[in-house]
Amino acid sequence: NIDVSKLRYSQRTCGQFFSDGRKCSDLVQDLQSGLVDPLTADFMKLSVVEKRDRHGKLAFFSIDNRRLWCLKKYQQRCKSMVMARVRVLRYCDYKQVLRFWRNLDTDTDGLDITVRGGDRERGHWVFVAARGKRRRGR
Repeated sequence: NIDVSKLRYSQRTCGQFFSDGRKCSDLVQDLQSGLVDPLTADFMKLSVVEKRDRHGKLAFFSIDNRRLWCLKKYQQRCKSMVMARVRVLRYCDYKQVLRFWRNLDTDTDGLDITVRGGDRERGHWVFVAARGKRRRGR
């Protein structure tokens, strides 16, 4: 387990919907209500790769950027430490590590992410209403 604030994003952007169509904001609400426990829900386990940041410091970068965004938003709202279960990928996990390197495009050293379809307000990402339709980022 690791403190969510110590985890970094591997990409510059992420979508506001999961692949099954659920909204990221719904997961944040489920975390807040206690419906989802980040330490016991199987789907909340994050895959991470340990690599050096641009300053040479070792850091954990998540492959699961939408779930990490949800956990960070939850931590921000509850104003306390939130722990996440992680699976540190080793280079023998070839396919997952390849996915990480193929998608790695963060330009903030993993410290921030843009939710596609969202508007930025004072460093916090808020969701834009999709008017009942699933919208894709550009």
